[in-house]
Amino acid sequence: VDAHDPLLVEALSNLVLPAKGISAAPEQILITGGVQQALTLLSGALLDSGRTMAMESPGYIDAARIAHRTGAGIHFFPVDQGGVLPDYSSDFDLLYVTPSHQHPTNVTLRADRRREMLRQAAIKDFLIIEDDFDSEIRYRGSPTPPLRATDRSGRVVYLGTFSKFLAPALRLGYVVGEPHLIEELRERRYLSNKHPSGSEQRALGLFITSGDYHQSLRKHRVDLKRKWETVAKALEEHFPWPVGEPPSGGLSYWITGPAGFDAERMATRARELGVLVLPIEAALKTLTYGSTREILRKVDLQLGAA
Repeated sequence: VDAHDPLLVEALSNLVLPAKGISAAPEQILITGGVQQALTLLSGALLDSGRTMAMESPGYIDAARIAHRTGAGIHFFPVDQGGVLPDYSSDFDLLYVTPSHQHPTNVTLRADRRREMLRQAAIKDFLIIEDDFDSEIRYRGSPTPPLRATDRSGRVVYLGTFSKFLAPALRLGYVVGEPHLIEELRERRYLSNKHPSGSEQRALGLFITSGDYHQSLRKHRVDLKRKWETVAKALEEHFPWPVGEPPSGGLSYWITGPAGFDAERMATRARELGVLVLPIEAALKTLTYGSTREILRKVDLQLGAA
């Protein structure tokens, strides 16, 4: 049977999404096996060889890979301290963004750019996929409302996940969209794996409705803020160059080195001292150059050798 656990869907509709400023009826929600499955289902439904997806650069490599497998073209737009800078004179059908905490730079999309993005989506009739993978993890100031919360034209498809907060092994996420799109995704999900684990869905629904979910989220945020402050202080004390303002939230800390800085060498040395540092994949540097096919071939090769 292709079915959601109704308790989980009701919990999302009544407790989780309203806290983000999003109003969604059960028929607007699809439970998925995480964001990866959501992106795969959406790419299959919305992209083909005659369409184009735009996304951030640097950005989420797997989103590019998933879109590329449909035969679609891919445009890459740069990211600065105010978030992504789309070129709306370009032709694209889908815009994939991570506006709350951009992946991987962790910057938040500026309010004026959010308004313009929604305006352009209505004018040019493209869809926005909003991947809101860690918006709850905010340490300073109030969380920025998702694009979906202020969308009046129904062009924002919202993706959420529980993996980042509860556990990476819990492959549960969800899509919020217009009912006709959700029905199409539901059919594609059925042909893929019917539905995510029913027992995991029910357990998560009970966790949310009991009040433990939001209580755990608050506690988790306090713990992460303590770690975030420790990292920020250590970077200020020990790095030989200014690292800039700490992020307002999120699960990562993006640092740009001076000219000639070798992140791979630093990561190797840090590991020897018991500190794990993840250098940005060299593949991200290729995202604005060359053909899409060549870019993604390089991504596959470089990550495969990692």
